[in-house]
Amino acid sequence: MEPAMEPETLEARINRATNPLNKELDWASINGFCEQLNEDFEGPPLATRLLAHKIQSPQEWEAIQALTVRRGEATIHPPPCDDTKGGQD
Repeated sequence: MEPAMEPETLEARINRATNPLNKELDWASINGFCEQLNEDFEGPPLATRLLAHKIQSPQEWEAIQALTVRRGEATIHPPPCDDTKGGQD
């Protein structure tokens, strides 16, 4: 009987999604991170810390990937008050 696999942590997902050795954006990891963020009670505060660290990386590609993850997260979690219409319906 195979041992049950442990669920992947947000930290492991963000590390894979922002790996400087990635040749292109790893959309599976980015989407997995965003999905787990939605499901995990501690996800938002932890994701904020993890992304802040990655965005400040001296490795440009790692920082760009982290910004892409952040943008994907914003798409999933739109701001509560969308004032792009200037108060007009």
